[in-house]
Amino acid sequence: MVYLTNKGNSYNGFLYNLERAINGSERMNKTIKKAKALFIFSTIFIINVSKAQEKTTVDAKIDISLTLPASGDFKQKYDIGAAGTIGAAIFFPKFKTYITPQAGFNFMVPRSVGNNDTYRESIFFTNLGLEAMYQLVELDKFKLLPYVAISSKHVIDRYLVANGTIVVSNTGSDLEYDKLPPLFSKSALALNLGIENRFNDNLFIRLSYEFYQPKVTANLANSYDDIDRQIFNPTTQKLNLSTVKIGFGAYFW
Repeated sequence: MVYLTNKGNSYNGFLYNLERAINGSERMNKTIKKAKALFIFSTIFIINVSKAQEKTTVDAKIDISLTLPASGDFKQKYDIGAAGTIGAAIFFPKFKTYITPQAGFNFMVPRSVGNNDTYRESIFFTNLGLEAMYQLVELDKFKLLPYVAISSKHVIDRYLVANGTIVVSNTGSDLEYDKLPPLFSKSALALNLGIENRFNDNLFIRLSYEFYQPKVTANLANSYDDIDRQIFNPTTQKLNLSTVKIGFGAYFW
């Protein structure tokens, strides 16, 4: 495009911006067309795979686990915890493989800090990921399935402070606690390796080891225990929060 210089810089600038907008619109249309073509191709591919795998099944899957800290620093603070996961187990019989998109959480039992129980420390995890499991052995209603899972996992560790209220329940009484700002909070990838023993068609038990070492920065101003100054030295480091999990669960149709 040739610009009319005798109209001044503002006019040339207008024409230049107009040309850029037109070219940008054309590129956007091309991009949209490519995206549509990719979507159509992907849809056709998924349909063809589904037809080829006529016996492919999808089951809801849920499991609850006991968790134990596997590293020294983690063991200094926490003894035991619990975890839960829910997902959709897609079974491909041709490959004897389950692919399971899943989400879950886990936490450690809060620990008391000091002698008067004024403070407690809690740690909580959430995760979203994918699990692949192979049917290695099948005998009648017994199946042995090793698996690997990778997930994006978020952890938050904070102290709680008693607010002076006493809560009474059927099991006894306890202090009520308020949340304080986090000692640290971080997301990182977690790798889980384990084996599942499936029996009675839809029930299972499993054992796994989860590798999880996020790089955290501790805010020691939010710490109420001197042990943190030993663990978080330096304050930014890879923290080994790996766990051993022992769980049970079920498949639902």
